[in-house]
Amino acid sequence: MAGALNPTQLQSLDQYYVQDVEFISGNDSISIKNLMQEFSIYEDIFKPAITGNILITDSIGLINALKITGTEKIRLSFGKKSSTDVELVTKEFRIIRLGPRVKKSFTTEIYSIHFCSDELVISESRKVSKAYVGKTIDDIVVDILDNYLDLAETDKNYTVQKTDGVYDFTIPLMKPFEAINFVASYARGLNGNNNVYDFMFFENKDGFVFVSLEKLYQQAPFASYGYSPKNYFSPDTQAGLSYGNSIKSYTFLDTFDSLYGVSTGAFANRVITIDPMTKQYYVDNFDYIQYFNNTKHLNDKPIISSISGDFASSYDAVVKVLTTNKNQEKALGISDKPGSVAKDSFIADRIRYRTAQIPLSMYTRMKLSIPGDPNITVGNVIYIELPLITENQTGGIDEYHSGKYLVTAVRQIIDTNMEYETILEVAKESYQTPVAKNEV
Repeated sequence: MAGALNPTQLQSLDQYYVQDVEFISGNDSISIKNLMQEFSIYEDIFKPAITGNILITDSIGLINALKITGTEKIRLSFGKKSSTDVELVTKEFRIIRLGPRVKKSFTTEIYSIHFCSDELVISESRKVSKAYVGKTIDDIVVDILDNYLDLAETDKNYTVQKTDGVYDFTIPLMKPFEAINFVASYARGLNGNNNVYDFMFFENKDGFVFVSLEKLYQQAPFASYGYSPKNYFSPDTQAGLSYGNSIKSYTFLDTFDSLYGVSTGAFANRVITIDPMTKQYYVDNFDYIQYFNNTKHLNDKPIISSISGDFASSYDAVVKVLTTNKNQEKALGISDKPGSVAKDSFIADRIRYRTAQIPLSMYTRMKLSIPGDPNITVGNVIYIELPLITENQTGGIDEYHSGKYLVTAVRQIIDTNMEYETILEVAKESYQTPVAKNEV
């Protein structure tokens, strides 16, 4: 099997453990574990912070007793039982609001407590107004995390990938998270890889992450997962299916969309840049096949072939016209005055590659339901193996839709009905088998 992994032991749904759910106000804390009906935690690769909510059945007047006003915190400690130990995750969040309060009886009401990472509230309450001269993008990101989001004063982890190029930026009154996303669009891969403009900023269970999609694609898979519905295949027709963990259900959110690929410029686009100082213009084209051959991907094969039709090389599908300072430092009258012009921002490369790379990263998307796992997180790579659906039910592997996927969103759900479920959204931008024109 292509990409096969060592199987991991499947845990049953009821093997979860909630150590405590604590309400924190100032220096005081109180356990509200016995009031909990369900809690959910959300991670998303396109969002800078973790959010969540906890469903409460309140028969003790918690809101009035604790004077909840939205300045408090909540601490969750939960995990998955194994044969020898409990893999525990402990997270602390800021309470931001209460959901609708539904009266169930004279003494009981049900409502949800919504929470988020403390840094999201901090980011909304502050502004970055600063000039960065001669700095790399990763230096700027670290400065914002340390000095504007206070991570230098906390024990919260963050991972920032090194970037190439030195830039001059003036950030005018942006919220910290906005400022990071702004400079992320300029970040390019180290070692002169000008094809990599796909940096993302998000928070997962391990902390904040600033990283390129290409680097995420090169990870070893976190685990392998497979789907085999009961009573569909007989045991002797499941040849090739050798996954480790079970998928309870799955839905393809996007299988492919060639119109989307054309209209977003994912397959081909053109950037025209004009230098008003030197009176020159440049034309740069993005070609998907050429790009694919020069970069790293989840799987080995492109999503379209080199003979997929005119749309794969229609550069006029998306055309952007911008100003540039390309090669200004070499212009007559300027070259003998170093520093008289701004450093090259590589705007043509940045726009044409990032225009394509972000849509490509979400070209094929799935939503999975798996047995609860507190260890899986946004940014992981997983291997998925799906059965081949055939008329005579001969079984086998769906080679096109199996393969490596990037985890782009995670929802952890634990309730009091002895169920722990993890919902994943995953995406891939490549296949593990070549695209072929087959006869029907």
